[in-house]
Amino acid sequence: MSAGRSVVDFSNPLLLSQLDSIKARYGAVTEIMSNSSDPDELRKLGKEYSDLGRTMELIVHRDECVSSLSDLKEMLEDEEMADMAQEEMEEVEAALEKAEEGLVNLLTPKDSADDRGVVVEVRSGTGGDEASLFASELFKMYHKYALGMGWRWEELDMSVTDIGGFKGAQASVTGEAVFKRLKFESGVHRVQVATTTIITTTTTITTHLTLLPQPPAYAASTRERQAHPHERRQRGGPTRGRGGGC
Repeated sequence: MSAGRSVVDFSNPLLLSQLDSIKARYGAVTEIMSNSSDPDELRKLGKEYSDLGRTMELIVHRDECVSSLSDLKEMLEDEEMADMAQEEMEEVEAALEKAEEGLVNLLTPKDSADDRGVVVEVRSGTGGDEASLFASELFKMYHKYALGMGWRWEELDMSVTDIGGFKGAQASVTGEAVFKRLKFESGVHRVQVATTTIITTTTTITTHLTLLPQPPAYAASTRERQAHPHERRQRGGPTRGRGGGC
């Protein structure tokens, strides 16, 4: 879930060609706007200019970082400059990573569900009791991550085993760009556990994680509950505790 180094290869000729096209278009729009006096044309191009502007800032910043890294690598060959160059390289590499991550986000087609909240569901898979414990730990890990992001976490349902693991659990997560950040996390999560008796054996334990975007109507009802937490209790009696309500 951490950002980490971008997995996109920025040496890919197709991607570099796309960046060059953006530079060319930005230059063309800038020139047209500087020579035009047509209000309609200026208004139309103004939005495109604004949209391209943020991308251009990151492209220029990335190019500067790449150039700086090239110079710093040459400085590493100088014994007197090597330590300083190495220290500066770490800073430039971090700036390059941030610029490339920003470009990936801007160049990736926007999903209409990106701004929605999600319903998180975990279900224990193979591995018996160990799988239920793994499901519990995974659920708690996403809970901690959500809180760290400043999102709202609301438990919807929970089936707890005798040893404290989860057969299954659901939660609603709402906040800024929740689905955008989590949509690729769904799938089967695996860990391997080694057991030693006479010989050592390895068992694979699985948990199924599903992250679905909340429908707009669900998100609206969630905001209503958050805005009026006491009305539901007054209208429908006491709310259920942990593992209950919606």
